[in-house]
Amino acid sequence: MAREFRQEDREAASDQERNRGLRAQAKAEAERKAKKAKQPPREAPVDGLPDYGVWRRSARSAASVRLSETGARIQGGPDHEILSDKTFGNIIKGPVSLTASPTGIRIAGLFVMNPILTGMIPSTIITPVPTLIFSPPLGSLQAFREQVQTLMSFLG
Repeated sequence: MAREFRQEDREAASDQERNRGLRAQAKAEAERKAKKAKQPPREAPVDGLPDYGVWRRSARSAASVRLSETGARIQGGPDHEILSDKTFGNIIKGPVSLTASPTGIRIAGLFVMNPILTGMIPSTIITPVPTLIFSPPLGSLQAFREQVQTLMSFLG
């Protein structure tokens, strides 16, 4: 009888230890979830950008849109994407097609492509043809000046 009592005590003690262990595991899990909720999202394994939102047509679709606090990515497939990030700037991966006239393509905000280039006139040492033409956006500056004058008139 003493043996049975000891056996029951051992079982009760092991049940108590098991319950303590389960409670400790549950508490640790709850703390881990609370900590995870406070932490910023984990980094994506593909490119190192933290994902806040990923939109796809289907789960297997190669095309996606990803948004984060630091940038955005539009991906049409594994070899075609546009990435805009505060660290890397703007990156276009894949073939690029611009549907604009040469004067509609602005480089560094102050230069446009020379429209003579479309005439296929070669540039030689004797007849040099510049690739870029200095063309500051004066129309935008005029509109900005008018807006500043209007604002100043409201202020007195």
